[in-house]
Amino acid sequence: VGLRVIMAVIVVVSMSLFVWFERKAEQPVLPLRFFKNHNYRMVMVVATLFGAGFMGSILYLTQFNQQVFGASPTTSGLMLLPMVGGLMVASIGSGQVISRIGRYKIFMQVGIVIATVMVALLAMLTPESPYWHEAVIMTFLGFGLGLVMPVMNLAVQNEFEQKDLGVATSSVQLFR
Repeated sequence: VGLRVIMAVIVVVSMSLFVWFERKAEQPVLPLRFFKNHNYRMVMVVATLFGAGFMGSILYLTQFNQQVFGASPTTSGLMLLPMVGGLMVASIGSGQVISRIGRYKIFMQVGIVIATVMVALLAMLTPESPYWHEAVIMTFLGFGLGLVMPVMNLAVQNEFEQKDLGVATSSVQLFR
């Protein structure tokens, strides 16, 4: 319990210092006025959660592959290719469709649902689970992530003027 309290205090102090310095800065790294925009706040929450889900799933899967299947670190990394494939197909495919129809919110919504379900299914893997089972889950997890991650940039870019696009777009990467 003590460590959790210390971590919470560090987060609160860090966030307070960040806000204080950004308010005082002549040219802030991340203008606080961005947070007045509801869509920006929502995308930042999604970016943070998806970044954690993406990194968490990669760390979990590499350890799972090494400990359950006895894979070497290199082989364990290569075993993540189904997730990379799903991410690539969804990113490219959704980009093509969005450029044709001009709508992107549905891709974020569907991607969030798919990725959430797949992360829950990853938690249900057991030492008896065959690799193909893991590979199918990874493929769909990558697909869900691929639907959301590129669209976050587009969503943020639609919210701001040209002069703010660089900072707004890079802030998605910061929160991710």
